[in-house]
Amino acid sequence: VINWLRASVAAQIEIIPCKICGDKSSGIHYGVITCEGCKGFFRRSQQSNATYSCPRQKNCLIDRTSRNRCQHCRLQKCLAVGMSRDEHLAQNISKSHLETCQYLREELQQITWQTFLQEEIENYQSKQREVMWQLCAIKITEAIQYVVEFAKRIDGFMELCQNDQIVLLKAGSLEVVFIRMCRAFDSQNNTVYFDGKYASPDVFKSLGCEDFISFVFEFGKSLCSMHLTEDEIALFSAFVLMSADRSWLQEKVKIEKLQQKIQLALQHVLQKNHREDGILTKLICKVSTLRALCGRHTEKLMAFKAIYPDIVRLHFPPLYKELFTSEFEPAMQIDG
Repeated sequence: VINWLRASVAAQIEIIPCKICGDKSSGIHYGVITCEGCKGFFRRSQQSNATYSCPRQKNCLIDRTSRNRCQHCRLQKCLAVGMSRDEHLAQNISKSHLETCQYLREELQQITWQTFLQEEIENYQSKQREVMWQLCAIKITEAIQYVVEFAKRIDGFMELCQNDQIVLLKAGSLEVVFIRMCRAFDSQNNTVYFDGKYASPDVFKSLGCEDFISFVFEFGKSLCSMHLTEDEIALFSAFVLMSADRSWLQEKVKIEKLQQKIQLALQHVLQKNHREDGILTKLICKVSTLRALCGRHTEKLMAFKAIYPDIVRLHFPPLYKELFTSEFEPAMQIDG
């Protein structure tokens, strides 16, 4: 049904002529329905940061036959109808996010009433500490695999050297899991989707780290209160992943430029969604909380590993060990 709808929408779009020159359109490009020619022209103008001049009165007619005569007026028309490089990047990242989400938000929202029964909660609480840790490590790893796929689809990520791809994922993948958690969080009941139902903090009691679990739930609640849309979650996730201040990066300047582009696209989406002033600052302030949260996770893991080294070595997923403990052989593969 979804594929049929997409095909139907695509067919309807192609009936609408190019908003710039009136030629046959080929889809939505940079946020506007255009033909291939105007799409290519706008892309080239943005890549080279070109400055064009008009030999006439800056009001040239732009249509299918005259579009190549004045680049200045053609570009001004592109901008006037809303073509935007920020919109293009925002669409790319939003699409990548939706294609790599573990669960559909609508599905999650429909089952918030499915919470664990008291008997089931007690069953989790009576699990041995190492068994519960192993279960959580598996669940985190599943979520991270989707984040890795998301990162690979972000424009520019696969052009980074492999060292930097791995550094960014090691440092940022759990942060993105915590951002995505707000999609699976129910503020009213203070529950989060876990192992098939919505779980309250007491489900995780046998882990032996109540302070950390409280911190996770507090963060989930505070991010939920911002009522972020899917495209805002997508762009904030990409912004967090592309942090140029991580240790051991080799191409910091390249990553800084990528992050700046993502920040502009995030600003663009927030403005388009008519969000209140200061929301971008609020989001950026969440980065330090995310880092503290992930730092606390590492502390708890190291304390657990000191007591149960063999459990971690033999029973935890290889990707989890590669990301969160430094002395294991690299298990991480980022294939194109």
